Amino acid sequence: MDGRRVREFMENEVEAMLKTYEQFQILIPAKEKRGAAHPGEDGMYVEALLKGYIEKFLPKGLEVLTGFILRPAIKTGKGKTERTKDEDSHSSQLDLIIYDSASYPIFLRMGDHVIVPPEGVIGVISVKKNLYFSQVDQEIKALEQVGQLCTGKNAVGQEVKGPFLALVAMDTTEEGTLATQGEKIFAYLKKAFSQTGTNRYDWFPGYVGVLSKWSVYKAAPKQTKKESEKKARYLFYEHKENEKYLGFSLIINGILNVYYDKTRGTERRLGFALLSSGRGYDKNLGEIPYQKEQGDRNLKRK
Repeated sequence: MDGRRVREFMENEVEAMLKTYEQFQILIPAKEKRGAAHPGEDGMYVEALLKGYIEKFLPKGLEVLTGFILRPAIKTGKGKTERTKDEDSHSSQLDLIIYDSASYPIFLRMGDHVIVPPEGVIGVISVKKNLYFSQVDQEIKALEQVGQLCTGKNAVGQEVKGPFLALVAMDTTEEGTLATQGEKIFAYLKKAFSQTGTNRYDWFPGYVGVLSKWSVYKAAPKQTKKESEKKARYLFYEHKENEKYLGFSLIINGILNVYYDKTRGTERRLGFALLSSGRGYDKNLGEIPYQKEQGDRNLKRK
């Protein structure tokens, strides 16, 4: 397996991004702690930084925006009435929305702040400067709601692949080994989705990670018709020497997997190298059962 050039290129890009993040903390320090004196500005800067680097690797028709998803209960497609029993629903405020503005309109735009319909949403990323595990449960629920809002069909009646959902942090001050931190994240995921009844694979976050340290990534689903075998599997990756690119690369691949999925278009999927030859995951964290219903009826609303 080659791909060394792309891996080295992405490693340099992510190192530059993390260095820029460090420079912000140096220039705008807070007394007796790392980071800016104003947490709001700290968070906004991290969002802007991650947005800028993600945009470098996306097709021209995709934008990285911030705001809300509004799912109106009106006809979709060619006179279809899939949502006649629904109510208008919207998401919480979302940090980064990867949106196909070349194919779909935007309800309201004020700079990069938008309200968009779910059909054009390719990915949603919740961004944190520091990942605190006390916030994980709330973030998972917000991402799950996005998955629910964006469940739907394409022009030929196929259920489309849902958006890539991620919780991304620059760093964390949580205690324990990196592997232990990954296990704790999986425990939060398992708890969240064991309490919600019927789940879909696309409602589970595709990525939770700290770019400077580790990644928890949802593996591709196994093709099976047996309900008992439908399980979302999560893998843990420790970012070792010269692997700072790993988390960012998983995020870009997750976004492109949705954008180039056959239920969304006919373009051929790009090749982005992930791991060097022989480099597998560091730990299989476990599996969470899910079910896949056809259509977009009977969705839970929050």
